Amino acid sequence: MDDNYIHYVDCPNCGHIIAEGTKYCPECGFPLRETRGSSTIKQKEKKKKSTVGLIIFWVVVIGLVIWGKLENDAHNYGVNLHNVLYYAGTSAEHLDNAGVLFVNVWNNSVYKVIDEETDKYTREADGTGQFYSDFNDALGVLMKDKAYQEEMNQAAEAKDEAYNLMGQLTNLPKRYEEAYRDVKNYYTCFSEFYNMATNPNGKLEDYWNKYEKARDAFIQSSYPVSMY
Repeated sequence: MDDNYIHYVDCPNCGHIIAEGTKYCPECGFPLRETRGSSTIKQKEKKKKSTVGLIIFWVVVIGLVIWGKLENDAHNYGVNLHNVLYYAGTSAEHLDNAGVLFVNVWNNSVYKVIDEETDKYTREADGTGQFYSDFNDALGVLMKDKAYQEEMNQAAEAKDEAYNLMGQLTNLPKRYEEAYRDVKNYYTCFSEFYNMATNPNGKLEDYWNKYEKARDAFIQSSYPVSMY
């Protein structure tokens, strides 16, 4: 290519055709080299701003993703806390229905108390209406009763749900520290009541006193968590 070949460009200000390398446009006097240098600087600044803006954008996006996950985890934690209360409370309700009936059958069988609710368990079904000579026979009839078994089964199923949910309460969010403390105490009292109600032993009066004590402790533990 001829080194003397002249390249022409348009003036960015007036559009006049001029030789490349000209310092000023002969038509309008526009400073060409300064403009190209300024344009280059502006392009670099624009590119730099674009890069910074992109970085900021992704920082914000990543921050929102992390925040969203933390909020979702916290929400699920709160749901699990609430469900522990629900299942433990449901279990305790079924448990108490069965437990009180168990104690009443035990008492009425021992002391030969006629009662419409317990007669079908404490008295012979042979038409004589005689009380069983051994209260264990009356309790055996009760434990084979479908309604009683259903109460106990529902109590056990709800207890298992509460137990599984308690196992999921890991990575405690700070906002739930107080709630977790109260729910944990509630669950502990529930477990003690459940064990007492499902394992009757000893003398009737002693057992009933222990039963009431465990039930009352569970009821007391429910007050702090009633707000959740």
